[in-house]
Amino acid sequence: MPVRQHTGGETGRKGLFISTSAKGLTGLTESEGKALLDHLLRHASSPDYTIRFSWNPGDFVLWDNRATWHYAVDDYGDGARAYRKVIGVEPVRQPAA
Repeated sequence: MPVRQHTGGETGRKGLFISTSAKGLTGLTESEGKALLDHLLRHASSPDYTIRFSWNPGDFVLWDNRATWHYAVDDYGDGARAYRKVIGVEPVRQPAA
C-alpha cells in the first residue's frame, strides 16, 4: 500500500495514509525513506495515539476508519472472535468554489 496524503472533507486537516507494508517514499533515498517510515510508524503507534479496548458482552464501539489505524491484538485465546462490521459510505464532497 502506498503512503499518500489525504485532506479531510469536514475539517480540511491533512493526514497520511500509511501502512506497515510501505517499502519506501518517492523522492527520498532508500535509507532516508526507511528512517522516515520507521519514525512515522513509531509516532502513530505511540501510547499518545492509541487506545486499548477490553471487550465485554454487549459492548458497542464505533470509530472512523478514515482516521483510525485499527490493529486487533491476538489476545483472546482459543475463543472465537465474533463481531459485526458496518461500513457507511458518504459521498465525496467537493470543496466550495
